[in-house]
Amino acid sequence: MKYILCILAIMGLLAHNISAQSVSLDDAEIIQPPEFPGGTVALSNYLIKYLKYPAIARKNGVQGTVVTQFIIDTTGQVTDVVAVKKIGSGCDEEAIRVIKSMPKWKPARRPNGQKVAIQYTIPVRFYLADDDEAQTHWYKDIAVKPRSPVGDLAAVTDALRQKVTLTKREKKSIKGKKIPISFAVSPTGAVLQCDANSSIPRPIVDKYCAALKAMGEWTPGQHNNQPVQTVVDLEIPK
Repeated sequence: MKYILCILAIMGLLAHNISAQSVSLDDAEIIQPPEFPGGTVALSNYLIKYLKYPAIARKNGVQGTVVTQFIIDTTGQVTDVVAVKKIGSGCDEEAIRVIKSMPKWKPARRPNGQKVAIQYTIPVRFYLADDDEAQTHWYKDIAVKPRSPVGDLAAVTDALRQKVTLTKREKKSIKGKKIPISFAVSPTGAVLQCDANSSIPRPIVDKYCAALKAMGEWTPGQHNNQPVQTVVDLEIPK
């Protein structure tokens, strides 16, 4: 059985980008495909965070796509990771390393609820941006700003206040405080590197960031008519 999700991890110097395309199953009996913890966006963020461009590949200008293939067993464990398409210079080993270090997935299931092992494929693209592109990769004050699936930033704030439920203890810990959230919207619309200042307890930040990512893909900001990675700041009222 094969389940193929095409994800391209595009990296270069300081540049990171990722995109998710359509999925396909060649086993009609599978009703629930495997799922990375947190979904596709979380998988994209995981690859962006942990995938490193090998120094020798960067030095030699090696670019291209490493196609990794592996098994997600009935416990959700990733096993039997191989590179079925290689480009060398340490890129194959790096792609395999990151895939092997993934946390457990939710395993695939049949209609009767039976868990099944399934083969999965992720193509990982290594891309070297030039120095100018790398230095100007992060944007904030641009004319065409990113837009969320629910509307403007005021709508995002309202949606977060409705979706996030805090315990009494958590509410008490931030009483009288506003919650400043900062994150990036990638050129493909993924929410990345969500965080808040250190005065806000981490569990509360995680709740808001999870709700933010669960909204789905944004329309990315643009600079010179090209989608770019943009820093977004918003504040949850006290």
